[in-house]
Amino acid sequence: MVGLEIEVRRYKDINLRDGVVVDGFPSVGLVSSISASYLIAALQLDQIAVLDSPHFPPISLIFDGKPKFPARIHASEKPKLAVFSAEFTPNPALDRALAKKILSWSKDHYCRMIVTIVGRPVEEAALTSGTHDVMAVGSTERARRLIDGAGLEQMRLGMVTGIPGTLLNEGRWENFDVVAIVVKAREHIADATAAVKALTAFCKLVPDVSLDITPLAQEAEKIEARLRVMRKEVATVQQPLSEIYR
Repeated sequence: MVGLEIEVRRYKDINLRDGVVVDGFPSVGLVSSISASYLIAALQLDQIAVLDSPHFPPISLIFDGKPKFPARIHASEKPKLAVFSAEFTPNPALDRALAKKILSWSKDHYCRMIVTIVGRPVEEAALTSGTHDVMAVGSTERARRLIDGAGLEQMRLGMVTGIPGTLLNEGRWENFDVVAIVVKAREHIADATAAVKALTAFCKLVPDVSLDITPLAQEAEKIEARLRVMRKEVATVQQPLSEIYR
C-alpha cells in the first residue's frame, strides 16, 4: 500500500515566529479557497513552498506563463502570516495527514496560531433568517479567550469535519492554538458573501493583519470563475485512492 506521505518542498526560508497560519484547503462553498486567494493577493504574499503527494492530482497550474504546484504555501514577514492553499479538494483519506503536516510545519516555524475557515452547508432560506452566520471554536482555553476577545460567537454544539476537525483535535492534544471560523455557506456554488463574512471575522481575530475587504465582492467573481474552471479540469485527472490501493 502506498503511504499517505505529504512532502513540503521549500523555495525559501522565512521568519514566521509568533505568526499566524491559515488553512485554505477547499471547504463548502469554496469559502476557504476564496478567502485564501484573497489574502494572498491583497497582502501580496510570496510563494515560499509547495506541498506534494503521490495522491495529489498530476496537474500544473499556469499563472503568468509560469507553472505552479496545485498546493502551495504563501507567506510574508510583515505581517507574519502564512497561507496554505489549493485549487483541488483532497481525498478525505488525506485529511489527517494534511492537518498534521500543517500543524507540524506551523510548530517548526514557531507560529502562534492556526486559523482554519470552514464552510457550513445551509439552505438559502437559512442564510437570510439565521442570526449567527459566523461562529468560531478554539482548540485551547487561550484560543477560546481570543475568540471572546474578538467578539465572535462561540460554537457550543455541532461538528467540524475534515482537515479543520483534525486540526482542532490535534491542536487540543498538543496544546497548540487552533481557531476554526465556521461560516454558513451555500453548498453548490462559490459563495463570495460567506468569504467576506469569514475574512471579517478573521480580521477581528488577528487585528495585526491590515486587510481591506471592500474589493472582495468584485474580485471574488473572478476568483470563483477561475476556481470553477480549474476544479472541473482537476476532476478529470484526480484518481481515487481506492484505485491506487488495488
